[in-house]
Amino acid sequence: MRRLVSAVVRSPIRFAGVTYLLLRWAQVAGVEPARFPDSTGWTTLDLWGSNDRFWPVPLVLGLAGSDTVRVLVHVVIGAAGWSWLAASVSAMTKWPRTAMLAVFAVGLAPQVTRWDLAILGESLSITALVALVAASVRLARGASGPLPWFASLVVFGLMRPTHLVVLAPVAAWFTVSAVRSRGARRALPALLLVAATIWGVALVRGNDATSRLNIYTVIANDVIVDDARFAWWVERGMPAPDGLRDAAGYDFAGDLPPDLAAIVALPAGQQPPAVVRAGGTELAEWVRDNGTVVQARWVLSHPRDAWRSVSSRAHQVLSPPNDDFLPLDVRGLPVRAVFADWRVWVAAWLAGSLAAFVRGARRREGRMLVLSGLALVALLVVTMNFSGIEHQRHGAAVAVGLRVLGLVGLAAVVPGGRLSADAGDAGEPGARKRRGASPRPGRGRTSRSTRRGTRE
Repeated sequence: MRRLVSAVVRSPIRFAGVTYLLLRWAQVAGVEPARFPDSTGWTTLDLWGSNDRFWPVPLVLGLAGSDTVRVLVHVVIGAAGWSWLAASVSAMTKWPRTAMLAVFAVGLAPQVTRWDLAILGESLSITALVALVAASVRLARGASGPLPWFASLVVFGLMRPTHLVVLAPVAAWFTVSAVRSRGARRALPALLLVAATIWGVALVRGNDATSRLNIYTVIANDVIVDDARFAWWVERGMPAPDGLRDAAGYDFAGDLPPDLAAIVALPAGQQPPAVVRAGGTELAEWVRDNGTVVQARWVLSHPRDAWRSVSSRAHQVLSPPNDDFLPLDVRGLPVRAVFADWRVWVAAWLAGSLAAFVRGARRREGRMLVLSGLALVALLVVTMNFSGIEHQRHGAAVAVGLRVLGLVGLAAVVPGGRLSADAGDAGEPGARKRRGASPRPGRGRTSRSTRRGTRE
């Protein structure tokens, strides 16, 4: 025990990580965990797709057993993820302790910790994104091999259906790269990522009850209120019975006719929007068979309108003015202000990306920042367009991820520490060759015979 305490006290990152864990726990200790209508789906596990949710969150929360333990699990796993991020970011800059404290300060903001109380998927999804960014930073700097990054990517990609928009393009890129190189070195990661993506698609098909409900919310909140969009959907086969556009609010699941309820197959605990009853079995069958595809076609064929859906909600989602949209009684520390306006963090991300590209030896960090930012944008677009409600909740991971990339960007502006020999790109200033590099003059061991010959 004494050795453990000594190891923690002597290491700034370990000491700060333990302190962060205790402070994060202090915000939720003794507070009643919050359950919501869809909490049941997040605690019920079926690895092969008949579950209401993807497997990582139900696996963890299902094993936890009770809601109190689930909150503790959120805190512990969250502390581990933010500690890993703090260690990764602090190694980038010549001010490591300042960077470390900045990461932990953002990680203690109530916009992050409040989700620990909710028996939902947000807390673990946020932590998975934080861990993925930490792994990406370490990989870009050559501080670790690709395995932690691959593991973080797969776990994050299988957290929610929308996260496949990050996993699938990476799998496609590795597949194309493996085919072009014709080497086994890239074939194995490509195979694993493709397998994970296929599994994710299979989970989406098993998750179709939630997908159908999301499409109903899109119809209720975005389609029937817009004449042009409503006409476009009707042209693509959507039934439009009398009274559909007048439907508002929600019904009770138990009041649906049995034949309609069987088609809709609501997830456990969820109540149907009024458009479910107004549309009847004809609309229910169409939503089941065509709803998600038609929405995807609308997003792809109307990029301006799809982006308008994002931009009109961006401030509310990325910088929530308060927590009224989902009341959670968390004992927030007075660090809410560090979450700041989302545009400040976009500026930090852009500055860091530019600074990394200007410094030739750190272009891998710049590419990592740019690609990570584009992935967040894609995730936000899909999240905002494939659900008609609770955008602030569904966009919570993106909001936190933007702050995390901003922190990485700030560290890239004031670089420090040493890059691994593998971190630079061949041919870039400051980059060393990965293979066949000659030792630096005056460094490295020499044999005894060589030393003797020198003396002689």
